[in-house]
Amino acid sequence: MPRSRLLAFALLSIFATGASAADIVLPQPGTPLRQSIMDDLRAAEPTVSTQKEKKQKIIFEKVTVRVAGEWAWVSVSPRTVDGQWQSEPLTGLLHRAGGHWQVVEYVGDEVASADEPQKAYAAWRMQLLKKNPKCPAELVPKQG
Repeated sequence: MPRSRLLAFALLSIFATGASAADIVLPQPGTPLRQSIMDDLRAAEPTVSTQKEKKQKIIFEKVTVRVAGEWAWVSVSPRTVDGQWQSEPLTGLLHRAGGHWQVVEYVGDEVASADEPQKAYAAWRMQLLKKNPKCPAELVPKQG
């Protein structure tokens, strides 16, 4: 096989094996995609009820967003604007349907408080992916 064909074949093989990872995007602050995800997350529970209870806006810190098509994995640390209240991180799966990002499921407190949190997370992840077979498995981290 000529050298140029061998090189093309090697490059094609590399890109083909990495295609699923390339489909995951990390939208940066200020981008329309990230803004729409954050806006819809602010309009979802438990943020809405917490804002009513605390009588002030909730903001998100330590934000991580990963998107693959119509699916998003998020992790945020909610707190009040005045900094007097802060929550444990909200981490979970969102799905875009009807023009909005909707929370599918958050990682529950039972995972973090389990005797073996990593084992509990692995079981939770497996069930999450089983319930949402169209969600790309590589979007949901293997380690909690």
